[in-house]
Amino acid sequence: MTDQELLNGLPDMLQGSQKRQVLIVEDEFVNREILKANLDQDYEILEAETGAHALDAIAANVDTLSLVLLDLNLPDIHGMEILRRMKWKA
Repeated sequence: MTDQELLNGLPDMLQGSQKRQVLIVEDEFVNREILKANLDQDYEILEAETGAHALDAIAANVDTLSLVLLDLNLPDIHGMEILRRMKWKA
């Protein structure tokens, strides 16, 4: 099997296992939908549209989250502040 065949079969191999969780933190609906459309086939998607919702989602899923895609310019809390709080709790 070539490397390319192996890579092409990777999503099929993941089908039987539990999907990894990705949290999308984005206040713009269209941006969230674009990201979700590109990721939801291979990942379990969680969404937050404010910094407060993001912090709640992170706290509730801290043991299962694989990735947080974080908008820095959120309406309530700057993304860098969310990163500081995540680092502080780690």
